[in-house]
Amino acid sequence: MAASCSLVVVTDGGLAATLVLLAVFGLGFGCYLAVDFAMVLDVLPDASDAAKDMAVWSIALTLPQMLATPVGGFLLDAFQ
Repeated sequence: MAASCSLVVVTDGGLAATLVLLAVFGLGFGCYLAVDFAMVLDVLPDASDAAKDMAVWSIALTLPQMLATPVGGFLLDAFQ
């Protein structure tokens, strides 16, 4: 995954090369996420609460990304 991202930045192969490298990245990241979710499901304490636990985990992963843009924009405006 990292190699395909680096090649997108380093090479100037045009749109077709970029799309191929991004497809490689997508395949790698999809495999990573599938294994990541499987490992999380294996370590959950109670299988009956799996949906709730996965929802909390998903919120913990996405909430900082949602808040970083407006907070970062505010901080940049305030201190520049």
